[in-house]
Amino acid sequence: MMKPISGANLTLAHHYLQIGRPEQTLLALQNADETQLDDPFYWYLLAQALYDNEEYQLAAQAARSGLAQAPEANFLLYLLCNVESKQGNLDAAEEAILRALRQAPGDPQLLCRYAVLTVEGGQLQKAERLFDKARREDPQHPAVVRTAMTLAYLRGADQDVWHSGKAALSSDPDDVYGHYLLGHALADQGRFKEAERFLVTAARLDPGNDAVTDGARSARFLAHWLMVPLWPVQRFGRVKVWLAAIATMLLLNQLGAERMFAVVALAYLLFVAYSWVMPPLLRRWLLRRRRRF
Repeated sequence: MMKPISGANLTLAHHYLQIGRPEQTLLALQNADETQLDDPFYWYLLAQALYDNEEYQLAAQAARSGLAQAPEANFLLYLLCNVESKQGNLDAAEEAILRALRQAPGDPQLLCRYAVLTVEGGQLQKAERLFDKARREDPQHPAVVRTAMTLAYLRGADQDVWHSGKAALSSDPDDVYGHYLLGHALADQGRFKEAERFLVTAARLDPGNDAVTDGARSARFLAHWLMVPLWPVQRFGRVKVWLAAIATMLLLNQLGAERMFAVVALAYLLFVAYSWVMPPLLRRWLLRRRRRF
C-alpha cells in the first residue's frame, strides 16, 4: 500500500503521471526537498515517469533507490519487475516480483504479474498455475480478468478471449488493454472490420502508446475496402493461398476443364499483381491523409 502523498510538488507530479504526461511529472519532481528524497513515493513517481518516458535504466535506478529507503514497498518492487522485464532482464524481474510475493503471497495482482512474466520466459504451464491461484484469491480482480484474456489469447482459445475481454470492458469500458487484445484476437481470425473498431478505440484512449497506435493504423489499413480481396492472404498467408490456387488449377487441368483453368489462372495472375501494387499505394494514400484517432 502506498502512503498518502505529502507535498504540493508530489501531488502535482502524481496528477501529471495519471494524465500521461511523464515529462511534466519529472519537472515537478525537480522541486523536491531533502525530506522528500527519503519518501519511497517520490522514488515511485520518478521511476514510473522515467518508465513511461522509456528511460528504462534510469527508471530501474530510481526504483532501487526507493527500495533502499523502504525494502518492503511492494509498489516499488512491482514497478521494478516491469522495468527489468521491459529491458529483457527476466531474472532480475523475477527476483523483484518474488520479493513482493514473499510479503504478500496471496496478492492476485502480484500473482498475475508473475504469471505474465513466466509467459515471457516461455513457461506457459507455470503461468497457468499462478493464474489459477490468483483467480481463487479474487476472480473479479482487474488483473485476474486481464491475465485470463492474455493466457486465452496465447492458447488460441478464441471464445475465452472474447468472454474475458467482454468481462474486462464491462467493468471498465476504457480499458485500453482489453480493446487492444480483443482487436488483435479478431484480426488473427480474419475479422478485420471488427478488429479495427477495438484497436482504433484503444488508440483513442491511449494516443501516446506507440504500440497501440501502430496496431490501430495497421487495423485501419487492413479493414479498408481496397484490401478486401487480399484478406485471404492476411488470414492464411501467401504460401497457403498460392498452394490453394495451384491445387485448384491442377484439378481443373486433370478434369479437362480448359476454359475454367484459363479463367482461374488469369484471376490468380490479376490477384498477384493486385497484391503487389495495391498495398503500397494504399499505405501512401492513408499516410497522406494523416487521420487522427
